[in-house]
Amino acid sequence: MKASASTGKKAKTQRVDVPAVARDDSSLEDTRRLKRGVVAKGADELRAQKIKKIKKQLEAGTYHVEAAEVAKAIVRSETARLRGRKRR
Repeated sequence: MKASASTGKKAKTQRVDVPAVARDDSSLEDTRRLKRGVVAKGADELRAQKIKKIKKQLEAGTYHVEAAEVAKAIVRSETARLRGRKRR
């Protein structure tokens, strides 16, 4: 399980089961593609839930962000962006 950067709580991980049809009749690459699609769909749903929760907190005036966490995210983002430029 991964720890959330902002809360320190462990995030739940889900096992992705590929339908039996995919395991029996598909090539390995087709199976991998199917798994990626299932994982991406789950990630999209999780992101939508997080956004909905944050919107409710914003409307209620109860959403608070630690300044240190924002600063860390900015540094990570800029570091990744600058590293990307150097590789070109």
